[in-house]
Amino acid sequence: MWRTLNFLAYLIACAAAVTLYVKSVSPAQMGFEKVKDPYAVCRQYRIRSIAAKLLAFLFFIFTRYLPLASVFAVPFRWPQWLLFSLAMLLGIPGLALMVIGLQDLGSESYTPDKLNKLVTTGIYRTFRHPQSYEALLWPAIGLGLNSQIMLALGALWIPLGVIMVAAEETDLVIRFGEPYIKYRAKTGMFLPKSKHMEKYYQDLKDTISALFRSNRDE
Repeated sequence: MWRTLNFLAYLIACAAAVTLYVKSVSPAQMGFEKVKDPYAVCRQYRIRSIAAKLLAFLFFIFTRYLPLASVFAVPFRWPQWLLFSLAMLLGIPGLALMVIGLQDLGSESYTPDKLNKLVTTGIYRTFRHPQSYEALLWPAIGLGLNSQIMLALGALWIPLGVIMVAAEETDLVIRFGEPYIKYRAKTGMFLPKSKHMEKYYQDLKDTISALFRSNRDE
């Protein structure tokens, strides 16, 4: 029973953290909806989102000792040094990028404010969402603790992180308008933009467009 309850509690806490975060990055949209003091409302949502994520992390750790079923308690058959190396390979960059992102973004990370300006300096000059690399810490912990179920449940935060970023991007366009659109055009979302990759995508786009033009001509 405790295993099932812990598993469900983890999923509920994850869902709550994501839902509250999405609400916390929507001040501009709330402004259009005539919500009174939307930034104060978003600050409350952000605090609750952080609390929900901390609860999710607590249930996540408990999963190591309360797996949903005994089959999930089977450890990896890989050498411990390999698991540790993989955990460091994911965890160190994830932690470093998250911390740098928090420092460069400043108070906007936890207290959205209308007076805060668009940050395009520091690591944000390279790509737009360094804090999203926090998602790598969860599977890294699963590998470090030699738990298959923790790796699977931790990896859940990667698509959840993409959802949160997508919601934030929508509001940033409304909030900052043209400056953010220009910034987004020249700066990658999760990785630095490469001129070679830009050329590849442009060629692909031109090829697809040419196919549609050919079909219309026929």
